[in-house]
Amino acid sequence: MLGRICCHKPTASLWSQILSHLPFTAFGAVVGITILWITLALGMTGERYHAVFMGGHALHLIGSAFATTALIRLMRPQSAFLFVAPLTVVTAVLLCHTSDVLIPILGERLAGFTGAHTHAHNLEAWAGKALLALAGVVLGWRFVTSKLPHLGHVLVSTAASAAHLGMSGASSEIGLVTAGLLTAVLAIAVWLPCCVSDVVIPVAVAKFSAVGQPASARDAHPAT
Repeated sequence: MLGRICCHKPTASLWSQILSHLPFTAFGAVVGITILWITLALGMTGERYHAVFMGGHALHLIGSAFATTALIRLMRPQSAFLFVAPLTVVTAVLLCHTSDVLIPILGERLAGFTGAHTHAHNLEAWAGKALLALAGVVLGWRFVTSKLPHLGHVLVSTAASAAHLGMSGASSEIGLVTAGLLTAVLAIAVWLPCCVSDVVIPVAVAKFSAVGQPASARDAHPAT
């Protein structure tokens, strides 16, 4: 069932499914760093990077919750909305914040960017993130058969993370070592959270929900 949305075979092991996402994230990281370098060279301002970051982060919250919910529904159609919704909203907010903010900040500090900073979110900001994730849950619940490509999720996450690097005071004159470091950081920022969202959580929910159920119930899935 997972293969209907993502790029790998549903019969593969969890670890092989996670590894199968690595080429997409590596490609996305290279594209992200290349675009970042070009926009830095063209003199893109921090305000514009901030606008891109805010838009990318919002789309990432919606896309992450959408993908998680749709996959859970495909793998365990018996799952209750009141169970899936809070689980997905919380994990989407935490994973997107880790992917788009925390890991990029770590990379910025390792690279010595003077503009590296933390984000002071108030309750209103976190509530806004939760509402965006909830919108993704509703979409994922409604469009269970959607063939959402994992590549799209990766590119949105990459855009937000790369824009955060642009906000940090990065320069187009970075050396090869720093460029390699930022590419690796960007790949990790996208790969780990996206895999947890798109693979680990849906599989864990499916396995947990299937405990104690007859084989006929475990194999049930909605028509597509």
